[in-house]
Amino acid sequence: MKKISIISFTQTGKELAEQINEKTEGIIDIFDNKTKINLYLKEKFNVSNVIIFVCSVDIAIRLICNLIKAKNDDPEIIV
Repeated sequence: MKKISIISFTQTGKELAEQINEKTEGIIDIFDNKTKINLYLKEKFNVSNVIIFVCSVDIAIRLICNLIKAKNDDPEIIV
């Protein structure tokens, strides 16, 4: 079973994340707290199979750029 983390930063993003959650099978973790995003990502990057960002591409890239190691080891990223 896939472990999926969904990250959003706005109320609209949270609502969309919940809709994604309803249509996705797997263990879902929805995060919507901007203040602790770096700690959350560092933890989830190593244990999630998929990370879904409900935000702009540039925010997602800036958040994951220091965590990326190898395409065969890193989780799938969807923005």
